[in-house]
Amino acid sequence: MSAIKHSAYRHQVTLKFSGLNNSTIPLVELYFTDTRAVDLIKLNAKSGIIVFHYDASLLALEEIINLLSELDVKPNTDSLWWRWKYRVAQQVSENIRANARHKPHCCAKAPNVHHR
Repeated sequence: MSAIKHSAYRHQVTLKFSGLNNSTIPLVELYFTDTRAVDLIKLNAKSGIIVFHYDASLLALEEIINLLSELDVKPNTDSLWWRWKYRVAQQVSENIRANARHKPHCCAKAPNVHHR
């Protein structure tokens, strides 16, 4: 897990969720402690805020949201602020994932020394 701390693909997300309570917190922690891509998860049942640090090249934000939805923990979309934060986090996660999977075109590759 500590290798993610220095990864270029590390993404930190702080989002508010509905359905987070004292009975779902242990289940959420259990889901993500065994996941190699998740470095840190902090849960606050009182405020409903979850903080994730994860490797976006290995795990997409949508996958995290889908896993949480199975536990009836869903992103809070009651306010414009949290909807905006969710969309920005989603866009950044998609950009990191796309950059990690990008193959450089011919001009950005190292020269082939075995071609001579």
